[in-house]
Amino acid sequence: MPNIIHIVNGSCEINLDPMLLHEMPVKNWRKLVKLAAADWRNQESLQELRDWFSLAVQDAKVAWETASREFANGWKDPKYHGRRCIPENRWLTCAVKKAKRHYECLRKRQDILAEACHG
Repeated sequence: MPNIIHIVNGSCEINLDPMLLHEMPVKNWRKLVKLAAADWRNQESLQELRDWFSLAVQDAKVAWETASREFANGWKDPKYHGRRCIPENRWLTCAVKKAKRHYECLRKRQDILAEACHG
């Protein structure tokens, strides 16, 4: 799949890098998807986005599960292991939260795309 998705509507042309979608506000993503779905020339681009999201969401879910497993296996109770484990616990907690946020962000954008294309 190409790195850049080309979307057109009338005289408007947009080149979109799917790897940066998580940085786009949801409001703007919703507008962009509606714009793309309104023009028949974007059917191939929309399919490429659906395919990309399928893979990206799977990868994000695996990353979240891995981070959760590392958290469960690596977190130590400071009462028994001392204060030295607090920075590691903080790092594990942040990693799980970041992975979950990324997964949820991609899922939300995938749902918006599916709704606009089928609804």
